[in-house]
Amino acid sequence: MLAWIEIFPSTLQRSARTVAVLVGVNLLPLLLVAAGLWELRQVMLLYWIENGVIGAWHVVKLLSARSTPLFARFFEAVFFTFHYGMFFTVHGFFLLGMLGLQVNMNDPTSLFRALPREIWPMVLLLVASHGYSTVWHYFLSGEYVSVKSGELFMRPYARVVVLHLTIIGAGFLAHALNEPRFLLVMLVLLKTGIDVVMHVRSHAKRTPDTAAASHAGTG
Repeated sequence: MLAWIEIFPSTLQRSARTVAVLVGVNLLPLLLVAAGLWELRQVMLLYWIENGVIGAWHVVKLLSARSTPLFARFFEAVFFTFHYGMFFTVHGFFLLGMLGLQVNMNDPTSLFRALPREIWPMVLLLVASHGYSTVWHYFLSGEYVSVKSGELFMRPYARVVVLHLTIIGAGFLAHALNEPRFLLVMLVLLKTGIDVVMHVRSHAKRTPDTAAASHAGTG
């Protein structure tokens, strides 16, 4: 714990650009909730879809890990898609049931047909935000050259599980109390704070020297 406290400031400084983008994107749902334009349904569904966005970019990372043979990369990417996809789908059915939206358990596409249209512009921003983070921390740092796809496989699970167990718990509380606006605002702020901490922590093991050396090796 003490070691984490010591390295957090320097890691946050190295991640300043991606943290700024992450916070900026998260401020938009906060403004929509504060203005009374979004309710718990839109917020919870947006954060669920963000799981899928994180998973999709992780597949890009798995397929791009150059130190792993191409066939192994492909196999791990397919297995991750299946494994993570099941987690994502079950979470979606649970969430839609909690929010009282109609879905067909035998038709996974009904998950997406039940989504409100107003969240899709925010989804595009999330795709861009996580894409920028992937390019900055994974490709431009040169990590994709040295890291093995097997080492990458479990990385998104810790962030997603911690983040969304917290969100679901807070969402249940807000739902039980008839969605008071201040609780929805607190939910978005809580999610943003945890997201920043988990994002910075996920990059804490890579020092500037290591990243620079990896990047230099690609030139």
